[in-house]
Amino acid sequence: PESSEFIEAPEVCSAKHAVWRDWMQTRLRIFLYDATTLQPVVQTLFQNATWWSTYTSWAKSPFTMPDKNESWDQEPPDAFIQLELPQVLSDRWPEVTVVDSAEDADMVLWLVWDYALCIASGHTPAPWERFKGRLSQSCEAHWRLLEWVQGTPRWNRNSGVDYMFIVDSIYSWESYWDYHTPEDLLLERETRPVYIPRREVVQGITRSSILASVEERRSPDHRGNSTLLPIPYYANASKYVAPSQMARHHLAG
Repeated sequence: PESSEFIEAPEVCSAKHAVWRDWMQTRLRIFLYDATTLQPVVQTLFQNATWWSTYTSWAKSPFTMPDKNESWDQEPPDAFIQLELPQVLSDRWPEVTVVDSAEDADMVLWLVWDYALCIASGHTPAPWERFKGRLSQSCEAHWRLLEWVQGTPRWNRNSGVDYMFIVDSIYSWESYWDYHTPEDLLLERETRPVYIPRREVVQGITRSSILASVEERRSPDHRGNSTLLPIPYYANASKYVAPSQMARHHLAG
């Protein structure tokens, strides 16, 4: 009998193959959604969102965030990817062009520091989330932005397969509260607001797009047409294997 350990992966979307083929044949054009390019969207969605200027400041200088310091035991490197990737693309990848409109792009990168955006918007994290500097699921402000982007004509061109998102924990984004009882959720909501996004909004991202993440714990039949882009953990060197005399504060690996 066949082993139950192996589950056949779903067929890859033909649209994804077509997108990748186009990328290989031409100079790659990329549009970046970041603190600057998302500002007009935020002002429309949230009306007088003065907190966005706080997020923008933190995104440009992560260690100015009150929660952020050299001893923070952070796992995901999204704070630094969103900050440094545009310059890396400019310096190291001459075949990549950053364009001014998503409509003109072959690929769209969603460069958002989830934790900082949520704290700036007024979200209250659980104590362990504050310690780790990441959220089990994102907050209402970020989910509303993610819902907005899925309604754009550019997204619908290829159903999001040519969009890349930084997702700290894909499995957790999809199902964190599914593994808690309704009573657990009620108790949590007695201490802080908890926003539960619609499943189709979450899976519109996690089952369709390119997901840059430190881990993938979903079974193959729960991945849809998504593509995993593995990124390294950002580990505090003093807590792990680096000798104390080493000059660097963190290890990537």
